[in-house]
Amino acid sequence: MISGKGAIRFRKIGEPEAAVIEYIVSGEKIEVVDIPAGYTHNIENMGDTDMVTLMWANEKFYPARPDTFFESV
Repeated sequence: MISGKGAIRFRKIGEPEAAVIEYIVSGEKIEVVDIPAGYTHNIENMGDTDMVTLMWANEKFYPARPDTFFESV
């Protein structure tokens, strides 16, 4: 989170009853949050202003061979 305030939530894929892990983050205290492989996640803006995040991935996304699938947190 570079600026704003938000919640990052994630849960193990394929386990709808698994605990949801939640981090409340803010641009006032920049933190790194690692979302492990095999977890679905969402990021919610909890502030009154735009939320800006910085993302990094270890590989390029290939639309012809997607390895990312939607599952609700």
